[in-house]
Amino acid sequence: MNAKYCPRCPFFSYQLVRVITHIGLEHSGEPNFSVICGIEGCANTYTNFSSYRSHLYRHHSAVLEENGSNCHQRSLERPRDRRSTELPSSEQLRHEMDSADMHSAEMNGAELPIFRGGYSHRKTPVRNLQSQQTAAPRDHFQRFLEKVKSTIWDFFFSITTKHSLPHAAAVKIFAQLKEVFELVLKAYGNEFMNAMETSVMGPELQNLLGCSFLPDLFNGIESKWKRDNYVKENFPFVPAEEHYVGEDANYHYVPLPKLLTVLCQLPDIAAHLKSPVNIERHETSVYRDHTDGLVFKEHMQSIIPEGSTHTIILLFYTDEIEVVNPLGAKRGKHKILAVYCSLVNIHARYRSQIDNIYLVMLVRYAYVKTHGLGPILQPLLDDLKAMHKEGLVLSVQGREVNARVIVLAFCGDNLSLNRLGGFSCCFSNGRVCRFCMISSKQLAQKTHEDMCQARTLGRHELHLAAVAVNTANRRLYGVNEASPLLQLPYFDVTRQLPPDLMHDILEGGAESVLRQVLRSLLSSRLLSKQDLDLVWAFKYGKNDTKNKPPAINMSFLNSNAVLAGTASSKWCLMRFLPLILGTRIPEGNEDWELLLKFREIIDIIFAAEISSARLAYLDVLVQSFLVDFSARYGPGALIPKLHYMVHYARFVRELGPLKNFWSMRFEAKHQSFKKMAATIKNYRNLTHTLAERHQMKQSCHLKNFELYQELEASGSRPVKWSTLPTCAKEVLSKTVHEVQNAMVDRRTYHAGSVLVRRTEEGPQFYEIERLLVARGVLYTLTRTLVVECFDRHRFCYCVRRADEQELQEASERYEPYLLDLYGTGELVPKWETW
Repeated sequence: MNAKYCPRCPFFSYQLVRVITHIGLEHSGEPNFSVICGIEGCANTYTNFSSYRSHLYRHHSAVLEENGSNCHQRSLERPRDRRSTELPSSEQLRHEMDSADMHSAEMNGAELPIFRGGYSHRKTPVRNLQSQQTAAPRDHFQRFLEKVKSTIWDFFFSITTKHSLPHAAAVKIFAQLKEVFELVLKAYGNEFMNAMETSVMGPELQNLLGCSFLPDLFNGIESKWKRDNYVKENFPFVPAEEHYVGEDANYHYVPLPKLLTVLCQLPDIAAHLKSPVNIERHETSVYRDHTDGLVFKEHMQSIIPEGSTHTIILLFYTDEIEVVNPLGAKRGKHKILAVYCSLVNIHARYRSQIDNIYLVMLVRYAYVKTHGLGPILQPLLDDLKAMHKEGLVLSVQGREVNARVIVLAFCGDNLSLNRLGGFSCCFSNGRVCRFCMISSKQLAQKTHEDMCQARTLGRHELHLAAVAVNTANRRLYGVNEASPLLQLPYFDVTRQLPPDLMHDILEGGAESVLRQVLRSLLSSRLLSKQDLDLVWAFKYGKNDTKNKPPAINMSFLNSNAVLAGTASSKWCLMRFLPLILGTRIPEGNEDWELLLKFREIIDIIFAAEISSARLAYLDVLVQSFLVDFSARYGPGALIPKLHYMVHYARFVRELGPLKNFWSMRFEAKHQSFKKMAATIKNYRNLTHTLAERHQMKQSCHLKNFELYQELEASGSRPVKWSTLPTCAKEVLSKTVHEVQNAMVDRRTYHAGSVLVRRTEEGPQFYEIERLLVARGVLYTLTRTLVVECFDRHRFCYCVRRADEQELQEASERYEPYLLDLYGTGELVPKWETW
């Protein structure tokens, strides 16, 4: 007796159509709904239930008919008419899927295996199944109504949170939806009663057909108080608290202990909270994450008490958000300061997901300017101090543990971090660097960190003492005041406010370098304005086209305007400019060599892993670039953001790869607040509205939280066994499907793209020829790309296809990005891979 399992919960049935109906009723309204077909090995994945059901009708109707009237299931549910031997038609199955009740195999609280990669056909005992069939029909109907009501309410919060729909508009929509339901169901009930004799129908059946239950399904949804109670009772909701600074300056803070308690109850997150057992004290040869950095190693003994089993490591971000049109009349009026945090315990590919970046605080920026950051951050700092000293009691896998909570770093742009650290916020004159004591007039002379006097916590305390004696010393030392973060006994503002690659490089240094280089190339007539149009006309590959840079605006070159485009598009421009224009520039050109040096610096500092040997080379390369750049374009061309590069190697040694601390993903979080404010159009008590709606959206996400992402695929089709190469036949089963695109555990795969593998000898490249799915597992059929050379002038690898093919299960052995092949075999790397 083969049971079919729901791929998202322990529900199972012996009829496939009932499982499909269950998925539609119970799961299709979930915020992150996704289901893989799984029938006959089919690997298609759907995020829309209607599309999923249509796929089943079109491609698996035979299986539905075969499973639609399973004799074993029917014998458990109702006597079968022995005179009827015909299988139901597809239309009958469609009707059954649309109207089937869910009592046939619902297992309340049963411990059943969960198969998330498609339907499982495992043999399962029939325990508790028959007893459920004997349940009173009335009790069953009441349970059914409770489920329907829960589904309706969950759908209300799904559309209001996912699409930022105002609750007032949603209430009106659901009021009309209720009228439609009443009209349709009552008309159906009347037709049914007219077709039946009154004497045949009992009072319960007449009451049922009168749809007296319908108003209760929507009852209370128009009440904000009842909606709030529903969220508190059914979702992991953490409300934002209102705090005041001054008499009427209110802001909203999500209490961090409550937030962490909710998050750490999720099994996927709790599994990553174990404290490290052995901390390596020797010099690190390769920097992969924060555990390789000196800050983490040196603070471990003092931060994490001996015997502590669980540790929560936090990364904070702070920035200002302009939620209205930055060019409009209301610019600045509704500007707010946001504080986010993420869990460093989980892998960066999970942290980078917007839903895994958590709101901590929202405050009007005008209040920050009036009252300062200290009083506003005080509730957060009090919680952090308490959790560091006393720990945080959590329930992990049914037992209480005391977890220590520490802050690894605060990240953000230079203005935000200088203000937070108590440093000077002027970047045009005086002490322009929070990492050293350099002045704006010395940028061209001090091109190596050894030439600069680095700020340390000891020196910083002396500077604060001098400022306390005489405020005129602020300008002398570039220090305005004591940072509120110094209340944390382990926090060092000279080491734990890292540089931000997004703002320093992509939105600062890259613009400065491109402006000088392109100006010089245009003036020397090596390039024309028409050549710059090639940037827009270039045909970018599938993996790069989403970040395609716009045409280079001439105002950027002529009048120091900002380079058009996002930070991602500017990164794409820096990667591909040598390939696009390299053939027009003679080798050895001085301007072009400076661009290539800067490009090489970007490749090193953006890398996910950096060896200590490359850090030593980075110091030399940065110094060489700064010396040549200032000599070529004058000392005034060196801006502070280019100077910050002299400190990058040290901060990698302190905290690990700097890409883990950039603002790119945090700034993407801003878009949800901007969209929410624009949709709601209610700016009275704005921080309350945004915080409440965000926390509601987050609770919907956490209700069905899964850190690991199962296989999702599209473009699936069955493969003939005879067409597979020998290397695939040796590994795969007889049932194989080929897909065009797939995603496993937040890693994307496309047929025709190139995988990159890091080795000691250099990068290795593999072109994906086919993506194959067998038994719910994704395999890549790749062809090796042999590296002929590295063309430094065009900054690309020249490769050719080899004869050998290789079949590998999709895994983390490759770099977490895909490349495209260009021209006759050119590959443009994203970052250095050796």
